[in-house]
Order: sequence, then C-alpha cells, then structure tokens
Amino acid sequence: MKKIISAVLASVMIMASFSACTVKEDNNVVSSSGENEIYLNYLRDNLTQMPRDVIIGDEAEASSYGIDMTDISDDGFVTRATEGKLLIFGKTDEGLDRAVRDFVKYGNADNYSKTYGEGYRVKRLTIAGNDISEYAIVYENDGYNGYMHLAATELSDYIEKACGAALPTYSAGDYARAKNPPERRIDLVVDYPTLNNEAFRIEVGADGNMTVFGGRTRGCIYGVYDLLEENVGWRFFDDVLNRENPHDKGIMEYLYEAEHIDLTAEINRTEEPLFDSRRMDDLYEGDTDNFVLKEKISENWYSGHGLNQVDYTGTSFESKKANQPCLSDEEILERIDEHTLAYVERALASGQEIGLDFFGLSLGQYDGTEGYCYCIDCMDVIAEERSPSGLYVRTANRAAQLLKDNGYGDLHVNILAYLDTNIPPTKTKPLDNVRVAFCFYINDSHTFTCNAHTLDGKDCGNGASSNKRQAERFLGWEAICAPGALDVWYYPFHAGASLAAAPMVQNLYHDIKFLSEHNVNAIINTVVPGTGESQFQTLIEYLLNEICWELPESYEEYLGLVEEWFYLTYGDGGAPLYEYWLEYERLGKQVDCYAVFYASTLPTVYINAYDMTSRLDYFCGLFEEARRLADTSEQVRRIEILEAGMLYLGVCQAYDYWYVNGTAEEKARLIELYERLFYLVHEHHQPVYCSIFLTSARYAPEKLNLDESPIMWYTRTSGDEDQGLLG
Repeated sequence: MKKIISAVLASVMIMASFSACTVKEDNNVVSSSGENEIYLNYLRDNLTQMPRDVIIGDEAEASSYGIDMTDISDDGFVTRATEGKLLIFGKTDEGLDRAVRDFVKYGNADNYSKTYGEGYRVKRLTIAGNDISEYAIVYENDGYNGYMHLAATELSDYIEKACGAALPTYSAGDYARAKNPPERRIDLVVDYPTLNNEAFRIEVGADGNMTVFGGRTRGCIYGVYDLLEENVGWRFFDDVLNRENPHDKGIMEYLYEAEHIDLTAEINRTEEPLFDSRRMDDLYEGDTDNFVLKEKISENWYSGHGLNQVDYTGTSFESKKANQPCLSDEEILERIDEHTLAYVERALASGQEIGLDFFGLSLGQYDGTEGYCYCIDCMDVIAEERSPSGLYVRTANRAAQLLKDNGYGDLHVNILAYLDTNIPPTKTKPLDNVRVAFCFYINDSHTFTCNAHTLDGKDCGNGASSNKRQAERFLGWEAICAPGALDVWYYPFHAGASLAAAPMVQNLYHDIKFLSEHNVNAIINTVVPGTGESQFQTLIEYLLNEICWELPESYEEYLGLVEEWFYLTYGDGGAPLYEYWLEYERLGKQVDCYAVFYASTLPTVYINAYDMTSRLDYFCGLFEEARRLADTSEQVRRIEILEAGMLYLGVCQAYDYWYVNGTAEEKARLIELYERLFYLVHEHHQPVYCSIFLTSARYAPEKLNLDESPIMWYTRTSGDEDQGLLG
C-alpha cells in the first residue's frame, strides 16, 4: 500500500513551496484554483485568525508536493500546517469540505497534521487468528429467491470494502469441483426446521472455520448482515433526504474504524425474530440496495381488508348501499366459502408453498367507519356477542374450519379488530388457525389513539383519545386468541405535521415490549415517510426495524441505539442534537393526550407553551453547536432541516409570550428566530403540512408577515398548497 508522505517531510516541503512558488494575495492567502474559493471563504468566516499562507488543492495538486493520495477515500483529505502555513488537499469536494471543517474545529496553523480516509477502515480482519484472505465463502445452494447466492456475494463485497480482502464465493458443488480452492471456509448452510424460516446461528469452530446457519428463506442473508453489523462494524440506515421520491429507499452505509477485528467463538450466537412477520408499511412496495433485507423487514403475512376481494355476484349484497356485507346471510357466507378455497387453490397453483411463502388469507372488513349491516339477524348476533366483532369471528371460524376440512389446517384466516370490531366477542372464541389483527388506531367512538403516551395507557388520562380503553380491549383479545395468533397494526407516524415532529420516539421501546409480552407475533408498522427528516420518521423506522427483530434488554440500551443514530446521521454534530432530543421527548410526556392522525390536532399540543418558550434559547444553542461540530456540509443541511422543525414549534409557542406581550428585547429575539425559521423553510423547501398519502403539501408564504403567527401556515387559509407534489 502506498503511504502518505511523512509530516516532517511535508513541513519542509510546505516551507519550500510557499517561499518558491506561491503568488500571494493581499491577505497572503492563495488557493490552487478559483474553484476552491468556497473552502477559503469557510476558513475566513470561521477561524479567529487565518494562517499566513494557505494552499487548497485536489489529488493532482497534492502530488506536486510529493503527497500520494492513491489510497485516500473519496471523502478523505490530507492537512499539514506548520509555522502559519497550511496545506489542505482533498480527493474530491467532499474531502475538501471535511478538511476545512476539521481544521476549524481542531487545527492550528503552527503545528497540525491530519490524514483522513487513508487505506481501509478495518486494518486487519481475522477469524480465530487466521487472516480473512485465507477464506472462501461456500453456500449450500441458491436457496429461496436466490438469497443464498446473494448472502455469499454481499458478505464478500462488504468484507472487501472493509479490509481489502476479496473472498471468492462458491456454491457447494463448484467448491467440490474446484482445483486448489482455499481450505479455510465460511459456510452458509440452511438448517430447517431447527431455525424455521428466518432465524440464524453463527458458529466459529475449533478448526477456525465459520458457519452461518439459517432458516430456509432469509435466515442466512439475515445472519450475514447481522455479522457485518455486529462484528465487523457496518451500519445500514435510511437516506431519506436523498430519495428520488418518498417511496424510494436509499441506503446510507457507515463502517467504524478498527485496527484489528478477530472473529472468535465469542461471537457464536443464535437469533430469532421477536415477531415472525414485520412489515414497514411504506417500504413493502419496493426495495433499493437490499434495504429491506438489511433491515430484516419481512412481511410474511398481511392483515388487510380481505372481504373486499370476495365476488358477491348474485347475492343480495349487490343491491345494498352499505359497504360491509351481511355476515348473517347464508348466500353471502357461501360466496366467502368459495373465495376461501379458490384463493388457496390459486396460490398453490402459482407455486407458493404453505409455511414457506404462503400462510393464509385475510377476511378483514372493508375499510371505513360506516356501512355495517344492521339487519335483525346481524343485530341478534351482535347482542349475543356484545360486539359487532362476533360476526367477523364467526365468519372467520367458518372459513378456518373449511380450510381444516380440506387439508389446509396450517393456513390461517386473518380478521381485523378495527373501528367497531375492536371490542372482543364475549361468547365465540377464534379457532386456533384464526389470527386477529388489533389496530391501535380508531376506537368504536371514532376517536384516535393517543400518540403522546404509550399503548398500555398507563400515562393517559380518561379523555376520548386515552389509550386505557384501547389497551383493555387489546388484552381482551389476547385472552381469547390462540397462542401467537394476535397481530397488531401500529401507527407511530406524524400524519399532517411534516415539519414539527411529535415527541413519540421514546414510546417505541415501551410499546414493542408491551406487545411482545402479550401474545403478538406479527406487527404492521405504519410509518408514513413524509417529506423531511425533521419528522424523525427515519429514526422511528430505523428503531422499529431494530427492535422488532430483537428488543434491547434495557431501556438504556435502547437509548444507545438512538444516540448512535444521531452520530450516524449528523456526525460530531449528533451529540448536541441527542441532548436536544432527550429534553424534547421528556417535555412531550408532560402534556395531555392527543392524536396526530390526519392532522387532527395542531403541533402546538406536543409541548406546553411555557416549557417550549423557556427552553427555546437553550435549544437554539444546541443547534448552533451541532452546526459547528458537523463534519460535512451535507450534515449541516440535515441539521438545518431538523432545526426548522424545532424553530417552527418554538416560534409558534413563544409568539404570544415574546412578540405580542413581551419586552422590546423579547420581541426582537422572536423576530430574529422567526426570520431564521422563514429562511430555513424556504432554503430547504420544507412543507409545514403534508397529507397522509403524500398528495398535497402546504408551505410558508412567499413573504414574511411578522404580525401573523407561523401556526397559520399550517391552516388551509394561509400559505401555499401544492397538489400532487409528492405523489
């Protein structure tokens, strides 16, 4: 590997180069090209004292000073400073951006030497002391959907990116036929039924070989990504700000630096998912860069509105105006019977295999808050069961028994506990092959679930949006469902408020822990992406993907995941933002119940006005520190997008205190913050409101009106609204 020129020699060359060949400006600063003026200006604007002489250049310029940047990464740089003279060279603009920010934070013009991005981030990787370059990756067969081959190639690629070793990959047959293949092996092996479909086991043997055992579908690919993350130091997370559209999932990657990683028997482990089915509702439509696999997202079955797929032709339902079928009508029930068997036969004919990629069907009610049948027969069942859900449980039981009678007893029938059906029946219990998906969304009084507090309702009051009643009904379903036959629709999203985020991230750990302790085996996470990182939506998605696979042992460990996300997303600027988040979340638990669904409340309910106003300057100071510590201009952009959300809520809450009724000093401060907010939302084209289906958005007005609180931007009568902007 080529080496960077030594700091001592560089110092001598700096002195010589400046005395021999630089053309000095009036301020004694010179750049190698006009294209780098932006970096000179950054130094001028942020250093208390500029070095006497500065040269900023690219890889070609560096070579003229004897500095070889061949092994420097694209975001890497070389900085050398001595006796007031400074050299900065970057492989790309990204490297120069990092370099000048690094020098402002940590450098000095008299004696500073820094090389970033030289060589591989993992200097040495071994298995039981054996160099990784001695190994081949051997996979058992191509496996389900080609995932075994993918697992092998991904493992090889990411090991090469980490340390430079290019491991050959073989199928088991090709390895047996190969001449003189590497003797040391990393084997990828399916172990079914021990590991079912998705669990995995990693073993480093006494012979120095490693085996990743996996379930028959995604076990090995999950095991490989887990090995890369937990033991090699890779991290994979969502690049929300650089998506081409809200449904395209870009992937961000980060690798921690290490001098030596030795993979020994200490890493041996077996992991199985907390929930067997883990859907992220805005991701199922597609995948980019294997993001879904890297995040262990797996929609094994979908608890939806299956009754709307039934062909009711020739029944009385055709002439009814209601949008729910009459489930006491034998003719309609026979159509459901026909649909059930036909659905199964079509799936099997298409090549699907029960228990592998086919688990059952949904007979959930139509979506909507009205249209239930109120005929005498249906009302008699409702009275007997003391809930409309009795009709749906009886219908599901009939279909489930039909499956058993036809040899399909391993398939389940899924129904919804949703809206008017979220109260469990008192007489009829679901059969063991009936799954019930409880929706923590809207209750029977058509009020939304509380987003301020946890699902168990322990911190809620007794108002309409209290989670206490929902939790009681959920536990009622747990009592009558077969073990592992309860699913949950979970909605921690900011529908409407795309700029100011509701403080609900701390709830996630407690909610998932609560659900996992009460018979839940599948979760549908509905996290509408919105349009900006200000929502913390990417953080919510990241955490749910992590903890729905494996719940941290403690809340403190969960907070560690949050803190790491701030570092991954904002670099050194993440630390003050994590401090901001902790306080913001703490204040968010000191309010009454509220719901965010469909912009049902203004974002000013998230934090008490006095609490937000009294901490506004403190929060602004944290964001100023975050911008100062940021490693790149891209991180600054992310910080400013988050800052806009903080300022929006802060200015809204402080407006009456400071602008309308405050002192002259307070009014001046409010104006300063208002102008900063106005600048940020226009600079980053941030909507204040975004519809739940991303079909329209509302923005700040083109002209600033200080005599109007920015809360008015959120309303329909003020600001701009673009239809179809995001769809």
